[in-house]
Amino acid sequence: MKRTTLAGLAAPALLLSLVASGCSAVESPVAAVSSGVEDVDVPEVFTPVLVTTVGVETAPVQGRDGSWRVLYELVLTNAKPAPARIDRLDVVDADDTDAVVASFEGEDLVGLFHRLSGGPRATTSLAPDETAMVFVELTFDDLDDAPDAVAHRIVGEGAANPAATDPSAVDYVTAGFPLRERSQVVMGPPLRGDGWLAVNGLDTTAGVHRGAVQSIGGRLYDAQRFAIDWMRLDEDGMLATGDSGQVESWNSYDEPVLAVADAEVVQVLDELPDQAPGTLPDPSDITLETVDGNHVILELAEGVYAFYAHLKEGSITLEEGDSVSAGDEIGRLGNSGNTSAPHLHLHVMTADSALAADSIPYTFDGFTHTGRISDRAWNLTDGLEGPWTVETDGAGEEHTEQVPLGLDVVEFPED
Repeated sequence: MKRTTLAGLAAPALLLSLVASGCSAVESPVAAVSSGVEDVDVPEVFTPVLVTTVGVETAPVQGRDGSWRVLYELVLTNAKPAPARIDRLDVVDADDTDAVVASFEGEDLVGLFHRLSGGPRATTSLAPDETAMVFVELTFDDLDDAPDAVAHRIVGEGAANPAATDPSAVDYVTAGFPLRERSQVVMGPPLRGDGWLAVNGLDTTAGVHRGAVQSIGGRLYDAQRFAIDWMRLDEDGMLATGDSGQVESWNSYDEPVLAVADAEVVQVLDELPDQAPGTLPDPSDITLETVDGNHVILELAEGVYAFYAHLKEGSITLEEGDSVSAGDEIGRLGNSGNTSAPHLHLHVMTADSALAADSIPYTFDGFTHTGRISDRAWNLTDGLEGPWTVETDGAGEEHTEQVPLGLDVVEFPED
Protein backbone atom coordinates (compact mmCIF):
# COMPACT_ATOMS: atom_id res chain seq x y z
CA MET A 1 0.00 0.00 0.00
CA LYS A 2 1.32 3.42 -0.91
CA ARG A 3 2.39 5.47 2.10
CA THR A 4 0.99 8.81 0.89
CA THR A 5 -2.54 8.53 -0.42
CA LEU A 6 -5.19 10.87 -1.70
CA ALA A 7 -7.41 12.40 0.93
CA GLY A 8 -8.13 15.79 -0.54
CA LEU A 9 -9.25 16.96 -3.92
CA ALA A 10 -5.79 17.63 -5.28
CA ALA A 11 -2.44 15.92 -4.97
CA PRO A 12 -1.99 12.51 -3.31
CA ALA A 13 -2.25 12.97 0.43
CA LEU A 14 -2.95 11.12 3.60
CA LEU A 15 -5.04 13.65 5.46
CA LEU A 16 -5.09 13.18 9.20
CA SER A 17 -5.07 15.76 11.89
CA LEU A 18 -3.21 17.57 14.55
CA VAL A 19 -3.66 16.57 18.16
CA ALA A 20 -2.72 18.08 21.47
CA SER A 21 -3.12 17.43 25.13
CA GLY A 22 -4.93 19.75 27.40
CA CYS A 23 -7.99 18.27 28.97
CA SER A 24 -9.51 21.44 30.33
CA ALA A 25 -12.18 23.34 28.45
CA VAL A 26 -10.77 25.69 25.84
CA GLU A 27 -12.27 29.10 25.22
CA SER A 28 -13.24 29.75 21.64
CA PRO A 29 -10.35 31.35 19.77
CA VAL A 30 -10.76 34.90 18.50
CA ALA A 31 -10.14 35.64 14.84
CA ALA A 32 -8.36 38.87 14.04
CA VAL A 33 -10.00 40.99 11.36
CA SER A 34 -7.80 41.68 8.38
CA SER A 35 -8.25 44.51 5.92
CA GLY A 36 -6.05 42.74 3.39
CA VAL A 37 -2.83 43.30 1.50
CA GLU A 38 -3.79 46.79 0.38
CA ASP A 39 -2.66 48.00 3.81
CA VAL A 40 0.96 47.16 2.92
CA ASP A 41 2.57 49.86 0.80
CA VAL A 42 4.89 48.80 -2.03
CA PRO A 43 6.51 51.03 -4.67
CA GLU A 44 4.49 51.85 -7.79
CA VAL A 45 6.88 50.57 -10.45
CA PHE A 46 6.61 48.55 -13.64
CA THR A 47 6.37 44.86 -12.70
CA PRO A 48 6.56 42.48 -15.67
CA VAL A 49 6.16 39.43 -13.41
CA LEU A 50 3.00 39.78 -11.36
CA VAL A 51 3.24 38.48 -7.79
CA THR A 52 0.18 37.70 -5.66
CA THR A 53 -0.34 35.72 -2.48
CA VAL A 54 -2.71 32.81 -1.90
CA GLY A 55 -4.78 34.31 0.90
CA VAL A 56 -4.63 37.81 2.34
CA GLU A 57 -2.85 37.28 5.65
CA THR A 58 -1.22 34.73 7.89
CA ALA A 59 0.52 34.52 11.26
CA PRO A 60 3.63 32.92 12.74
CA VAL A 61 2.95 29.60 14.42
CA GLN A 62 5.22 27.99 17.03
CA GLY A 63 6.34 24.45 16.38
CA ARG A 64 7.23 21.83 18.95
CA ASP A 65 10.93 22.74 18.57
CA GLY A 66 10.25 26.28 19.81
CA SER A 67 10.83 28.05 16.50
CA TRP A 68 8.20 30.17 14.80
CA ARG A 69 7.22 29.40 11.21
CA VAL A 70 5.45 31.44 8.56
CA LEU A 71 4.06 29.51 5.58
CA TYR A 72 2.41 30.93 2.48
CA GLU A 73 2.37 30.68 -1.30
CA LEU A 74 3.11 33.19 -4.05
CA VAL A 75 1.70 33.04 -7.57
CA LEU A 76 4.02 34.47 -10.24
CA THR A 77 2.78 35.31 -13.75
CA ASN A 78 4.83 36.72 -16.60
CA ALA A 79 2.43 39.32 -18.00
CA LYS A 80 4.65 40.49 -20.88
CA PRO A 81 5.84 39.11 -24.27
CA ALA A 82 9.49 39.03 -23.16
CA PRO A 83 10.65 35.85 -21.38
CA ALA A 84 11.31 36.26 -17.66
CA ARG A 85 13.61 34.55 -15.19
CA ILE A 86 13.78 34.92 -11.41
CA ASP A 87 17.38 34.80 -10.17
CA ARG A 88 16.72 35.85 -6.60
CA LEU A 89 13.69 36.22 -4.38
CA ASP A 90 14.11 38.35 -1.27
CA VAL A 91 11.47 38.42 1.44
CA VAL A 92 11.84 41.87 2.99
CA ASP A 93 10.34 43.79 5.88
CA ALA A 94 7.49 45.80 4.34
CA ASP A 95 8.31 48.74 6.64
CA ASP A 96 11.98 48.71 5.60
CA THR A 97 12.49 47.04 2.24
CA ASP A 98 16.27 47.16 2.70
CA ALA A 99 15.89 44.75 5.63
CA VAL A 100 16.02 41.24 4.14
CA VAL A 101 14.12 38.63 6.14
CA ALA A 102 15.11 35.72 3.88
CA SER A 103 16.77 35.38 0.49
CA PHE A 104 16.50 32.51 -1.99
CA GLU A 105 18.59 31.91 -5.10
CA GLY A 106 20.17 29.09 -7.09
CA GLU A 107 18.99 25.58 -6.29
CA ASP A 108 17.29 26.79 -3.10
CA LEU A 109 15.07 29.04 -5.19
CA VAL A 110 14.36 26.36 -7.80
CA GLY A 111 13.22 24.07 -5.00
CA LEU A 112 10.46 26.54 -4.07
CA PHE A 113 8.99 26.68 -7.58
CA HIS A 114 6.00 24.47 -8.35
CA ARG A 115 3.53 24.06 -11.17
CA LEU A 116 0.12 25.55 -10.63
CA SER A 117 -1.33 22.13 -11.44
CA GLY A 118 0.89 20.49 -8.81
CA GLY A 119 4.43 19.15 -8.59
CA PRO A 120 7.87 20.80 -8.72
CA ARG A 121 9.27 22.85 -11.58
CA ALA A 122 12.83 22.45 -12.81
CA THR A 123 13.36 26.13 -13.60
CA THR A 124 12.56 29.65 -12.42
CA SER A 125 12.06 30.88 -15.99
CA LEU A 126 8.62 32.00 -17.12
CA ALA A 127 7.61 32.17 -20.75
CA PRO A 128 5.21 34.95 -21.76
CA ASP A 129 1.82 34.38 -20.06
CA GLU A 130 3.24 31.50 -17.96
CA THR A 131 2.43 31.09 -14.27
CA ALA A 132 4.23 29.33 -11.42
CA MET A 133 3.69 28.94 -7.71
CA VAL A 134 6.34 29.55 -5.05
CA PHE A 135 6.10 27.91 -1.61
CA VAL A 136 7.61 30.21 1.01
CA GLU A 137 8.58 29.07 4.49
CA LEU A 138 10.20 31.47 6.97
CA THR A 139 11.61 30.43 10.35
CA PHE A 140 12.24 32.71 13.32
CA ASP A 141 13.90 31.85 16.64
CA ASP A 142 11.79 34.44 18.44
CA LEU A 143 8.34 35.82 17.66
CA ASP A 144 9.67 39.37 17.95
CA ASP A 145 11.95 38.65 14.98
CA ALA A 146 8.97 38.31 12.64
CA PRO A 147 7.96 41.63 11.00
CA ASP A 148 4.41 42.91 10.95
CA ALA A 149 4.30 42.49 7.19
CA VAL A 150 6.61 41.39 4.39
CA ALA A 151 7.06 42.30 0.74
CA HIS A 152 9.00 40.55 -2.02
CA ARG A 153 11.94 41.70 -4.12
CA ILE A 154 12.16 40.11 -7.56
CA VAL A 155 15.65 40.13 -9.10
CA GLY A 156 16.25 38.66 -12.54
CA GLU A 157 15.32 39.31 -16.14
CA GLY A 158 12.12 40.35 -17.87
CA ALA A 159 10.51 43.15 -19.81
CA ALA A 160 12.03 46.34 -18.38
CA ASN A 161 9.25 48.54 -19.80
CA PRO A 162 5.81 48.06 -21.38
CA ALA A 163 7.17 48.05 -24.93
CA ALA A 164 10.08 45.66 -24.40
CA THR A 165 10.02 42.33 -26.24
CA ASP A 166 13.49 41.22 -25.15
CA PRO A 167 14.45 40.55 -21.52
CA SER A 168 16.80 42.74 -19.54
CA ALA A 169 17.65 43.15 -15.86
CA VAL A 170 14.76 43.83 -13.48
CA ASP A 171 14.77 44.50 -9.73
CA TYR A 172 11.62 45.58 -7.91
CA VAL A 173 9.62 45.16 -4.70
CA THR A 174 6.00 44.02 -4.78
CA ALA A 175 3.35 41.85 -3.09
CA GLY A 176 2.91 43.08 0.46
CA PHE A 177 1.61 40.49 2.89
CA PRO A 178 0.55 41.02 6.55
CA LEU A 179 1.97 38.55 9.07
CA ARG A 180 0.67 39.89 12.35
CA GLU A 181 -2.98 40.86 11.84
CA ARG A 182 -4.08 37.39 12.93
CA SER A 183 -3.00 35.29 15.90
CA GLN A 184 -2.50 31.54 15.88
CA VAL A 185 -5.55 29.70 17.17
CA VAL A 186 -5.09 27.70 20.40
CA MET A 187 -7.28 24.60 20.71
CA GLY A 188 -7.86 21.58 22.88
CA PRO A 189 -7.09 18.00 21.80
CA PRO A 190 -9.12 16.31 19.02
CA LEU A 191 -8.08 12.82 20.16
CA ARG A 192 -7.21 10.97 23.38
CA GLY A 193 -4.29 8.86 24.52
CA ASP A 194 -0.77 8.14 23.33
CA GLY A 195 0.90 6.97 20.14
CA TRP A 196 -0.55 9.62 17.82
CA LEU A 197 1.69 10.14 14.79
CA ALA A 198 1.57 13.49 12.95
CA VAL A 199 1.78 12.74 9.22
CA ASN A 200 2.13 15.36 6.47
CA GLY A 201 2.44 18.08 9.07
CA LEU A 202 4.26 21.30 9.85
CA ASP A 203 7.78 21.68 8.42
CA THR A 204 6.97 19.77 5.24
CA THR A 205 7.74 22.59 2.80
CA ALA A 206 5.82 21.31 -0.22
CA GLY A 207 4.16 18.16 1.02
CA VAL A 208 0.75 16.83 0.17
CA HIS A 209 -1.05 19.44 2.25
CA ARG A 210 0.99 22.47 1.15
CA GLY A 211 0.65 21.28 -2.42
CA ALA A 212 -3.13 20.89 -2.28
CA VAL A 213 -3.91 24.40 -3.54
CA GLN A 214 -7.37 24.36 -5.12
CA SER A 215 -9.01 26.45 -7.82
CA ILE A 216 -12.59 26.95 -6.68
CA GLY A 217 -15.07 29.62 -7.68
CA GLY A 218 -12.46 31.33 -9.84
CA ARG A 219 -9.93 31.72 -6.99
CA LEU A 220 -7.01 29.84 -5.50
CA TYR A 221 -7.29 28.53 -1.94
CA ASP A 222 -4.96 26.60 0.34
CA ALA A 223 -7.26 25.42 3.10
CA GLN A 224 -4.90 22.56 4.05
CA ARG A 225 -1.67 24.53 4.50
CA PHE A 226 -1.49 23.72 8.24
CA ALA A 227 -3.36 20.41 8.17
CA ILE A 228 -1.91 17.32 9.84
CA ASP A 229 -2.92 13.70 9.34
CA TRP A 230 -3.08 11.57 12.48
CA MET A 231 -2.57 7.81 12.79
CA ARG A 232 -2.02 5.77 15.93
CA LEU A 233 1.02 3.63 16.70
CA ASP A 234 0.83 0.75 19.17
CA GLU A 235 3.59 -0.15 21.64
CA ASP A 236 5.27 -2.28 18.96
CA GLY A 237 5.46 0.61 16.51
CA MET A 238 2.67 -0.77 14.31
CA LEU A 239 -0.02 1.33 12.67
CA ALA A 240 -1.94 -1.80 11.73
CA THR A 241 -1.85 -5.42 12.83
CA GLY A 242 -3.41 -8.40 11.09
CA ASP A 243 -5.06 -7.94 7.70
CA SER A 244 -4.25 -4.36 6.70
CA GLY A 245 -6.98 -4.55 4.07
CA GLN A 246 -9.57 -4.38 6.85
CA VAL A 247 -10.29 -1.05 8.54
CA GLU A 248 -10.56 -2.76 11.93
CA SER A 249 -6.87 -3.76 11.74
CA TRP A 250 -5.75 -0.13 12.01
CA ASN A 251 -5.09 1.12 15.54
CA SER A 252 -6.65 4.52 14.91
CA TYR A 253 -9.92 3.16 13.53
CA ASP A 254 -13.08 3.87 15.54
CA GLU A 255 -11.25 6.08 18.05
CA PRO A 256 -13.38 8.93 19.43
CA VAL A 257 -12.87 12.32 17.79
CA LEU A 258 -13.31 15.37 20.03
CA ALA A 259 -14.42 18.97 19.71
CA VAL A 260 -11.34 21.18 20.06
CA ALA A 261 -13.31 24.10 21.56
CA ASP A 262 -16.79 25.26 22.46
CA ALA A 263 -18.38 25.63 19.05
CA GLU A 264 -21.44 25.51 16.82
CA VAL A 265 -21.91 22.74 14.26
CA VAL A 266 -22.29 24.33 10.81
CA GLN A 267 -21.91 21.33 8.47
CA VAL A 268 -22.31 17.55 8.73
CA LEU A 269 -22.02 14.72 6.20
CA ASP A 270 -22.53 11.15 7.47
CA GLU A 271 -23.60 8.86 4.63
CA LEU A 272 -20.44 7.42 3.06
CA PRO A 273 -19.07 3.92 3.76
CA ASP A 274 -15.51 3.28 4.83
CA GLN A 275 -13.11 2.83 1.96
CA ALA A 276 -11.23 -0.49 1.95
CA PRO A 277 -7.63 0.26 3.02
CA GLY A 278 -5.17 0.18 0.16
CA THR A 279 -7.68 1.41 -2.40
CA LEU A 280 -9.08 4.74 -3.49
CA PRO A 281 -12.58 5.52 -4.75
CA ASP A 282 -13.26 6.03 -8.43
CA PRO A 283 -12.10 9.61 -9.18
CA SER A 284 -15.17 10.17 -11.33
CA ASP A 285 -17.34 9.69 -8.24
CA ILE A 286 -15.53 12.36 -6.19
CA THR A 287 -17.20 15.72 -5.63
CA LEU A 288 -16.35 18.74 -3.49
CA GLU A 289 -18.93 17.50 -1.00
CA THR A 290 -17.68 13.91 -0.74
CA VAL A 291 -13.92 14.15 -1.35
CA ASP A 292 -13.12 14.23 2.37
CA GLY A 293 -15.70 11.65 3.31
CA ASN A 294 -17.96 11.92 6.32
CA HIS A 295 -17.06 15.16 8.02
CA VAL A 296 -17.96 17.86 10.51
CA ILE A 297 -17.28 21.60 10.38
CA LEU A 298 -17.35 23.51 13.67
CA GLU A 299 -17.50 27.29 13.94
CA LEU A 300 -15.08 28.11 16.76
CA ALA A 301 -15.41 31.88 16.44
CA GLU A 302 -16.31 34.41 13.79
CA GLY A 303 -14.18 33.55 10.75
CA VAL A 304 -12.59 30.50 12.43
CA TYR A 305 -13.75 26.98 11.46
CA ALA A 306 -12.38 23.53 12.30
CA PHE A 307 -12.75 20.78 9.71
CA TYR A 308 -12.72 17.06 10.62
CA ALA A 309 -12.51 14.60 7.71
CA HIS A 310 -12.87 10.85 6.93
CA LEU A 311 -15.11 9.94 9.86
CA LYS A 312 -16.78 6.56 10.30
CA GLU A 313 -20.24 6.22 8.77
CA GLY A 314 -23.03 6.42 11.32
CA SER A 315 -20.77 7.73 14.09
CA ILE A 316 -21.77 11.40 13.91
CA THR A 317 -24.66 12.18 16.23
CA LEU A 318 -24.57 15.94 15.68
CA GLU A 319 -26.78 18.07 13.47
CA GLU A 320 -26.22 21.47 11.95
CA GLY A 321 -27.02 24.15 14.53
CA ASP A 322 -26.02 22.01 17.53
CA SER A 323 -23.66 23.43 20.14
CA VAL A 324 -20.74 21.40 21.45
CA SER A 325 -18.31 21.90 24.31
CA ALA A 326 -14.57 21.33 24.17
CA GLY A 327 -13.89 17.61 24.64
CA ASP A 328 -17.32 16.41 23.46
CA GLU A 329 -17.25 13.43 21.11
CA ILE A 330 -18.32 14.51 17.63
CA GLY A 331 -17.78 11.21 15.81
CA ARG A 332 -15.43 8.28 15.29
CA LEU A 333 -12.26 8.03 13.24
CA GLY A 334 -12.88 6.22 9.96
CA ASN A 335 -11.73 5.81 6.38
CA SER A 336 -14.48 7.42 4.32
CA GLY A 337 -13.89 9.53 1.24
CA ASN A 338 -10.75 9.88 -0.82
CA THR A 339 -8.33 8.02 1.45
CA SER A 340 -6.58 4.66 1.57
CA ALA A 341 -5.96 4.16 5.31
CA PRO A 342 -7.93 5.11 8.45
CA HIS A 343 -6.87 8.48 9.84
CA LEU A 344 -8.24 11.77 11.08
CA HIS A 345 -7.67 14.93 9.10
CA LEU A 346 -8.06 18.25 10.90
CA HIS A 347 -7.42 21.76 9.71
CA VAL A 348 -8.59 25.24 10.66
CA MET A 349 -9.85 27.68 8.05
CA THR A 350 -11.47 31.05 7.38
CA ALA A 351 -14.83 29.88 6.00
CA ASP A 352 -17.34 27.04 6.39
CA SER A 353 -16.08 25.28 3.27
CA ALA A 354 -13.55 22.47 3.52
CA LEU A 355 -11.57 23.64 0.49
CA ALA A 356 -12.83 27.10 -0.54
CA ALA A 357 -11.17 28.79 2.43
CA ASP A 358 -7.75 29.93 3.55
CA SER A 359 -5.83 27.98 6.15
CA ILE A 360 -5.39 29.42 9.66
CA PRO A 361 -2.34 28.44 11.75
CA TYR A 362 -3.24 26.71 14.99
CA THR A 363 -1.67 25.14 18.06
CA PHE A 364 -2.83 23.01 20.96
CA ASP A 365 -3.09 24.07 24.56
CA GLY A 366 -0.89 21.14 25.60
CA PHE A 367 0.58 17.80 24.53
CA THR A 368 3.40 15.46 25.49
CA HIS A 369 6.10 14.75 22.93
CA THR A 370 7.02 11.05 23.10
CA GLY A 371 9.31 10.74 20.08
CA ARG A 372 9.35 10.85 16.30
CA ILE A 373 9.90 8.69 13.23
CA SER A 374 12.86 9.71 11.08
CA ASP A 375 12.11 11.37 7.77
CA ARG A 376 14.55 9.02 6.04
CA ALA A 377 12.86 5.88 7.33
CA TRP A 378 9.42 7.20 6.43
CA ASN A 379 10.44 8.25 2.92
CA LEU A 380 12.22 4.99 2.13
CA THR A 381 9.34 2.71 3.14
CA ASP A 382 6.45 1.97 0.80
CA GLY A 383 4.06 0.49 3.34
CA LEU A 384 2.32 2.19 6.23
CA GLU A 385 1.72 -0.68 8.59
CA GLY A 386 5.13 -0.83 10.33
CA PRO A 387 6.91 -1.63 12.49
CA TRP A 388 8.23 1.91 12.88
CA THR A 389 11.17 2.83 15.07
CA VAL A 390 10.34 5.81 17.27
CA GLU A 391 13.33 7.99 18.12
CA THR A 392 12.89 9.17 21.71
CA ASP A 393 14.98 12.36 21.82
CA GLY A 394 12.98 14.86 23.87
CA ALA A 395 10.51 12.18 24.94
CA GLY A 396 8.37 13.17 27.90
CA GLU A 397 8.57 16.92 27.29
CA GLU A 398 5.35 18.83 27.84
CA HIS A 399 4.44 21.47 25.26
CA THR A 400 1.86 24.24 25.46
CA GLU A 401 0.52 26.46 22.68
CA GLN A 402 2.69 24.74 20.09
CA VAL A 403 2.04 22.40 17.18
CA PRO A 404 3.73 19.01 16.68
CA LEU A 405 6.15 18.76 13.78
CA GLY A 406 5.81 16.28 10.95
CA LEU A 407 6.30 12.65 12.10
CA ASP A 408 6.22 13.59 15.79
CA VAL A 409 4.56 11.09 18.11
CA VAL A 410 2.49 12.72 20.83
CA GLU A 411 0.30 11.85 23.78
CA PHE A 412 -3.00 13.51 24.63
CA PRO A 413 -4.87 13.31 27.93
CA GLU A 414 -7.27 10.43 28.40
CA ASP A 415 -9.94 12.58 30.05
